[in-house]
Amino acid sequence: LSALRPRVRRDILAADLSPLQEYLYVFQKLGREFELEEEYIKARPSKISALWSSYSADKQNANNAANMPRWLAVFLGKVTRLLTEEDEHVVRLFGSQKGPLILCDLAVEALAPLAGDEQGLCARIRALSSPEAAYDSYCVMDEFVRRVLAQIESGLSEDKLLGLLAVAYSGFVDLQMDYVDSEAAHVREQLATVLRAVGFQSSLSLNAISDTNNPSGEGNNADSNTVEDLFQWDDLSVGDPSEVYSVYGERLLQLAEGFLPPAEAALRRASRMVGGLRVKLFVRALASAVGLFVKHLTAKIEDLGVACGFAPPAKAPTNTSATDEPPSNTTSQNTQELYNDRSNRIVAEKLAQRMESSEIDSRLLIASALRALQTVGRTMSNFKQLEKISKELLAEVHSGLFGQSSLGTGSLSSSQSSAAVTSTGPKALVGAAMKQSASLGAAYASILMLQDPHASSELKSFLVASSSTSHHLAQNAFASVSAPLTRLRVSASQLLFTLCIEAPEKMMATLADGEELAVGGSGDVSDDVEGLKGSMLPQPNITQVGEHLLSLVQELEAFASSNALPDLLLLKGDAVNLPAQSAGWAMVKGLLDGKEDSLEALCKRSSCASLIPVVEGAVFGSPLTSITPADCGVNSAANAYSDPLDGEADTDGGRGTSHLVLSFVNEWLTALADATVGLLAGHLASIPVLTPRGCAQLLTDVEYLSNVINAMGIRPHVLLLHIYQILSQKPDNLLRALDIPQVKARHDFNALLKFDQILFKSMCRGAKKL
Repeated sequence: LSALRPRVRRDILAADLSPLQEYLYVFQKLGREFELEEEYIKARPSKISALWSSYSADKQNANNAANMPRWLAVFLGKVTRLLTEEDEHVVRLFGSQKGPLILCDLAVEALAPLAGDEQGLCARIRALSSPEAAYDSYCVMDEFVRRVLAQIESGLSEDKLLGLLAVAYSGFVDLQMDYVDSEAAHVREQLATVLRAVGFQSSLSLNAISDTNNPSGEGNNADSNTVEDLFQWDDLSVGDPSEVYSVYGERLLQLAEGFLPPAEAALRRASRMVGGLRVKLFVRALASAVGLFVKHLTAKIEDLGVACGFAPPAKAPTNTSATDEPPSNTTSQNTQELYNDRSNRIVAEKLAQRMESSEIDSRLLIASALRALQTVGRTMSNFKQLEKISKELLAEVHSGLFGQSSLGTGSLSSSQSSAAVTSTGPKALVGAAMKQSASLGAAYASILMLQDPHASSELKSFLVASSSTSHHLAQNAFASVSAPLTRLRVSASQLLFTLCIEAPEKMMATLADGEELAVGGSGDVSDDVEGLKGSMLPQPNITQVGEHLLSLVQELEAFASSNALPDLLLLKGDAVNLPAQSAGWAMVKGLLDGKEDSLEALCKRSSCASLIPVVEGAVFGSPLTSITPADCGVNSAANAYSDPLDGEADTDGGRGTSHLVLSFVNEWLTALADATVGLLAGHLASIPVLTPRGCAQLLTDVEYLSNVINAMGIRPHVLLLHIYQILSQKPDNLLRALDIPQVKARHDFNALLKFDQILFKSMCRGAKKL
């Protein structure tokens, strides 16, 4: 037989296979027909093996990531054609019962070159570092296996079936860690590309700055001092400065749209690659990349604040936790930023210098800040969409790998679904996948999960916790993005708030200048405050504040009435706590005991409204300020929102939309009005001597501000009403109130009492009572 073997091999490779029937007869007589089968299986796919080697030898073609899936499809198409042609030959030679088994062995032999260490398919994919090429190649292989099994599945034994699946998919399984790293790096690079497109320059891009700084193309890693030295302001063409702010705001909004497509595409690939076998690792890497993107977006908005003339915020301390790091080899890369964008901050500082010497309408800056706020809302919307897609995909992965037995109830126990899978066996899994047109790679991954109970339990726990049944933040696959998103919201809201309140801060800066002359004079010795008030007008700086606040009504309503409304509605409540951080309330806090709870007692409407009757009762014997339930809330600002996606926003002739617009506008107007009241209270309490004429002037000012705030469609802060009552009192009624002791353990009561006593002393000094 050894002498006969070369001749047998030559005849096997011939087109005419009739001589093989004679050989088969001889081999059968000797009881060694299996040797002829082995020779047949090794020889017939040899031309296919040579074809794969020819591709590997073509370096230019082999190193092109886009060509790999196309060439694989061509190669596997030839394998499929070979199997189709061999079907008839195999049945004629070896019988119909052995036909599927031998065809399966032929397929395995034809695919053997793809498993090579250096020239194999996955080795080539690993060298390309292209997640698209890896995923597309996997899809091509999945379709090939489907076509082969459609031809031979019914006649295969379980061992033969597992052998075919292993040769087709084991390389992709081994590739998974590299694939996760490649996919994560690809997403980061795409996000960095999106970020680089946003800069202050209207005629000079950030890439141009980088190219000028480093002709070799590594400008994104340039030192910021080098960039600063290269650019003199006269050399930087930015066109109309006002246009720069406007364009920057529009580009920020485009930035919010830019992160979802690459993140979603990568997530879909990772969840379907070999059934999502390593999707847990990728989701964590993706969450890290999205978190970094949000941090960069925050920096872009902070740069806008710098360009508006504000100091950059203090850097938060770096806290590198396990959830912040990609979970694989990507930890060796820079995970703290997607790219170096310090050049944008330098240009922002130069813009601020230009703004100081130019007349830029503050409304333009506010419009840019509003666009930044919309950007945050759009980012939140797209992030919610990514979370939704993630939950749906992870639920699909769970269903594909483990069935649906535990997903519906949210149970983390793997016994039920594992038992179900075990009872059906690999053939049943593959048969179900074929019937449902599901991925056969996922079926192979399910089989692997049965062989590794520990990995199976860990992956299953993650999928159940992160699937659509999850409602807890700790179980959210993107929980690590929560903190960067919070900072992003705070950054945009703080920028808009600071720009809007900047003018009142400047206008009221001189309110407490001087002593008696700060508000009215001491020339009129009359203590008839009401009589003096009748002949007075509000001070010019107070009327300027009122005009500014009224102008903000138009700005906010116009913007909220645009297509920005759905984005803005996602930022419900962001303005509510801003007044407490304003300069005016900081002054009030400094005049009191400096405690946060004391500040909250006066700044927060509800607590202040409950305190005023108590303090006035203790001082005057009964409450003076008329307080209604409406004075205790936030003008329905924080409670009047509806979900913009609930389909009810534009019902009843559009009145629903108008209601939502007013709710957003009222929240912000309330915050700005309360901050203005804090300014007034802080400056008023800083006046050491307040004459009756000064009280009359302040009464006129307070009344004017109250009317302005009412005209804005909101209720004045109750402290403003209380101040009006205090300023209306005769000094004789205030002397005894100076001796009222503070109440132990009542910081809120003591805060308002101390504030009132400061006013009492300045009024008594002005009336010569002290």
